Amino acid sequence: MPNLIEKLKKYDTYIFVSPNYFRMPLGIFKDFIDRTSILYETGDLKKKRAAVIVVGAEEPKDSNICTSIIVNNFCKIQGMKVIAQKSFKSNSELKGNYNDIFENKYNKNILKDLEKIVEKLVKK
Repeated sequence: MPNLIEKLKKYDTYIFVSPNYFRMPLGIFKDFIDRTSILYETGDLKKKRAAVIVVGAEEPKDSNICTSIIVNNFCKIQGMKVIAQKSFKSNSELKGNYNDIFENKYNKNILKDLEKIVEKLVKK
């Protein structure tokens, strides 16, 4: 964790990606959030930029809740500027098709959506 903390301090932009598990981020991502609490005290993440991507769930509200948890309960509390957030629907784990996010009928504009996120990331 000390090495990861130093990397977090060093860079100015992050992309956080998590599957949606019961409207919450992956457990290890929650561990990451908990372990970075020391950076709240130091303010080292303030004014850093972040993009948040969540994958999973058939219902948009389920993934949007997970995205909001990461954005509102981590990024904004840490003082980061969230420049992009997007939820993509997928059933890949249930169907055994790990490319489902790109092939299902839900995310017809996924490549364009990802390009928009990248464009926002490269703008200063």
